[in-house]
Amino acid sequence: MAETNDHKKSCNVFLVAENLSSVKARNGLMVLPNFDYANCPLMDIFIVPGGYGAEAYEIKNQTTLSWIKAKYLEVKHLASICTGAFLLAEIGFLDGLDVTTH
Repeated sequence: MAETNDHKKSCNVFLVAENLSSVKARNGLMVLPNFDYANCPLMDIFIVPGGYGAEAYEIKNQTTLSWIKAKYLEVKHLASICTGAFLLAEIGFLDGLDVTTH
């Protein structure tokens, strides 16, 4: 169905991962990223998700941490959800800030 002016998307939401392999989320939900780090389009808003993978694996993944750091210079807004804040802290983005997470 073609979009009409009344139903235009207000934003383009997509998922990005280190590679295009599916990611197993909590309770077995399989998530397929739209882009990998190499072909991610420009973003206005970048949200770093949390969860077990963030605090157990990605916090040690220098490729992911470097990619987040590089994207920070390109985006208008950077936010995190839950333990995604741990990744931002690991990079040093939260130094000197008052921060809370669940």
